[in-house]
Amino acid sequence: MDSRSCGQLSADMAKMPMNGTQEEYPKDSFDRFGDDLCEVILSYLSFEDCFRFECLSKQWQRSVFTSRHIFSVSDIMPKKSQFNEITDNGWKALESVVKKWTHITDIHIDIDSQDMERVFEILMNSYKHLKTIDVRFKPRIDVQIIDRIVCKYGSLLTAISLPPSGCEDVLELSLTKLRQLSGEYCDEMWSTIVTENNELLFKNLTQFRVLYSLSDWHRLTPFVDHYKNSLKSLSIRIDRLETSAAYILLFKQLSRMKALRELNIQMIPIINPKTLETVVDYHCKDLVNRWSHLKRYQLVLCCKTDPHFSRLYESVCRMKRLQRLDFFDSVDTHLPHIESLKITSRLEITPTIVAIVEKLPHLKCFDWVNNTRKYDDSDDSTSSDEYTSDVSVIV
Repeated sequence: MDSRSCGQLSADMAKMPMNGTQEEYPKDSFDRFGDDLCEVILSYLSFEDCFRFECLSKQWQRSVFTSRHIFSVSDIMPKKSQFNEITDNGWKALESVVKKWTHITDIHIDIDSQDMERVFEILMNSYKHLKTIDVRFKPRIDVQIIDRIVCKYGSLLTAISLPPSGCEDVLELSLTKLRQLSGEYCDEMWSTIVTENNELLFKNLTQFRVLYSLSDWHRLTPFVDHYKNSLKSLSIRIDRLETSAAYILLFKQLSRMKALRELNIQMIPIINPKTLETVVDYHCKDLVNRWSHLKRYQLVLCCKTDPHFSRLYESVCRMKRLQRLDFFDSVDTHLPHIESLKITSRLEITPTIVAIVEKLPHLKCFDWVNNTRKYDDSDDSTSSDEYTSDVSVIV
């Protein structure tokens, strides 16, 4: 029997119910797809549409919720009242969702009050087979709430985002499953995760978001030594450093992390022109060559002149694996595989630019943001050829 005959036999058998008679479905019937395929199709419905359309048929009642595995609380809970409390309708909605969403494996929740702590407790008691528990503690949260959650559920949490201050002491060794840690506005994050003996509190992170200042240098080295072959994603917000040498030393340490696939660098504006020139020069001549393995790279840096902006872009063109770019130049020559192009610039779209964009064979999305800056004539400190631009390369 050839493959075509086997395929036809399988199709015929799929139409046969248990009693052996063939059952035909109309072409406009959803039942002809079967529950498995319906689950995949219905998984693209929004949260509201799931409840709106579940009454359409028994098959939809079976399938509309079984494909839901991610519970993002911010998308589900109604807005709080003016007293920062969840309304009665909110609690009723949560109860209804929990009863119907029985296959949840991932939870993502922002906690900023006792009400949201209670929501988290309900979810933890309702779902016993969770693989991902992502908790984001919001600013101005009561530290006691963080302490209670970490003490009770620390061994289950896989991702934590911490508020700017007051919560460093809640991080414990009990966070054995922690893979993602975010504290990019916490001043004491480095001293919390790296002890005075240069021992790491967490040794299995794959993603880390942190603030870096000059005082953190001696803790950066043991961190890089441990994670140079394992950390996949790093987002670092660099406080204003005193010298260009401090920036270069930092970049050299980060370039040792060969396992990185995503790197986000946000630099607080550099005031000293010579320091800025040195940083740009080092990035263009050395840094991009060290990070050719990155799949996603974002650099936020305030440029003061057009040459700075142009040199940064030209240097990034040597990162051949980029597929998404927030620059502009001869991208059809340098990066022919670009799929998404976003330009934030004071430039105008010219026929030359249009012609270059049209040459990109894989381009699916093109976004132009005019970032013209207005100057005050009375301000003599800023020349007409200066502007500030966020340099961002995203793969």
